[in-house]
Amino acid sequence: MGALDPSLRLDALTIPGSHNSGATRGGRWVACQSRPIRAQLDAGVRYLDIRVRHHHGVFRIHHNQWFQQLTLDEVLDSCQDFLRAHPTESVLLCLTQEYSRSDAAELARTWVGLRRRFAGLLRESRRVPTLAQARGRVVVVTRSAGFAGLDHRTWQVSDDWRIETDRIWAQRKWPGITDHLRRARAARGDGRMWSCHASSNGVRLTPADAARRLEPLLARHFNELPARGDGLLPERNGIVLLDFVTNEQAQQLWSRNL
Repeated sequence: MGALDPSLRLDALTIPGSHNSGATRGGRWVACQSRPIRAQLDAGVRYLDIRVRHHHGVFRIHHNQWFQQLTLDEVLDSCQDFLRAHPTESVLLCLTQEYSRSDAAELARTWVGLRRRFAGLLRESRRVPTLAQARGRVVVVTRSAGFAGLDHRTWQVSDDWRIETDRIWAQRKWPGITDHLRRARAARGDGRMWSCHASSNGVRLTPADAARRLEPLLARHFNELPARGDGLLPERNGIVLLDFVTNEQAQQLWSRNL
């Protein structure tokens, strides 16, 4: 991010993301990533999709009922360590309540403690920041009442995740991904955040199966776009969330900004 104009807003960029970023356990039908949070950040991921269960005053990372032996405190520790080492970078952190039904007031009370502990790290404004405002910070995105931050409900989102077979993936999921990316590029400057969940799974399709199918197609999609060059504005594809995201995928996505 350090190479980009600090006046650019985050909604003008292509941002590599990981889907269900903390889900590394639970078997082949549950795990969505193979690497811990810090390793994902080191690989180039800048958007973390974090699902939290509110349990006895602690935010525990879950994928449905499966506890991932990880807490939100530990996720934020990893983000803080990364940003201290790379102060020109920023991390978007999307929070969703999962496998608990705490009301907004209960979530907010627990969140206050984290806000105090990580004072200066969290940016909770509802306004999309510029890079200058976001650098060195965790930009909070919320999908659940009780957290403050960018409101995910106002975004342009593609999230057709329930795909049962390879055939349905080819007929519906992949065309939906490419259509969303084309529209995101065409609507550059609209002032909205765009987010594409390129991940999927179903009864006959594990997250890893879908990720293997996606990887070469997504690489070809971006390779066939016009080459980037000096002096061009970033190419806005929005946030692209991937399962089992690789270094190569993150770097290819990020290169669309340069």
